[in-house]
Amino acid sequence: MCNLANDKPNNSAHIFFTTLGTLKNNLDGRSKSIDLSQLRVFVLDEADVFFKEKSNHHDLEKIHNIFQALKQNIQYIFFSATYEEDVS
Repeated sequence: MCNLANDKPNNSAHIFFTTLGTLKNNLDGRSKSIDLSQLRVFVLDEADVFFKEKSNHHDLEKIHNIFQALKQNIQYIFFSATYEEDVS
């Protein structure tokens, strides 16, 4: 899972740019942890895939809970090169 705090200052992220697969790996602890204590901007690419599949809503709740625990406000940016009309 993404760490909210870490003793290693060089592992701190101000901007977290990710795709759905990488995000899931971080949430499940399969990727290296990132210190989010200094996070200011969260950028999700392929956002259409993320919101299209209902199975991803659990991950959205996890993200929300992680970011709610941070002391600062986070800017959310969602990108997608394509999307279906029912996603908009």
